[in-house]
Amino acid sequence: NSQVRGNIFFNTGSPGTGSGWAQEGGYNTVTDPGLAFIDRTQLAKLDPTLVAGSPALTPNPSYVAPAGDVLEAAQYVGAFTDNNWALNWTALDGNAYFRYCTAPLPALVCPQPTLSIAPNGANVDVSWSSTQDCVYQLQSKSPITGAWSNVGSVVVGDGSTKTLPVANTGVEKYFRLIVL
Repeated sequence: NSQVRGNIFFNTGSPGTGSGWAQEGGYNTVTDPGLAFIDRTQLAKLDPTLVAGSPALTPNPSYVAPAGDVLEAAQYVGAFTDNNWALNWTALDGNAYFRYCTAPLPALVCPQPTLSIAPNGANVDVSWSSTQDCVYQLQSKSPITGAWSNVGSVVVGDGSTKTLPVANTGVEKYFRLIVL
């Protein structure tokens, strides 16, 4: 015999109608739970978190889960408090239902590294300390009034020192590193 207890129901019709799931009693209440915003369309408006003062932030103190219950007691009613834990991994998020109500991830900061240039046989090695996930493109020009051109492919940083060997042609050459 299934029981539904300790819940909040809202917009389900009058208590005692329909299936009876929302009936008062059984430690259930029929009241506005204070959800931030409900929208069932793909307009990035759904926000199931609780607003300040929501009755769901204070569970019914009279309700005690049965002994041996496999569920854990929570300090609120429902799945969410002020944190939408379903962001960034559920289909509701991936299909643009959720309003992005949590703080955005901090922007990736890619500082401009200092280049080191050292002779190495028939080459010169151009090195720099990379930053994790930053993307770099080495460029050179010759003469100083010439146009910059890419040297090799882009390099993705992983926190290590990156080194690109460049052929030493005996011609004066200038280098710069672009952080993309």
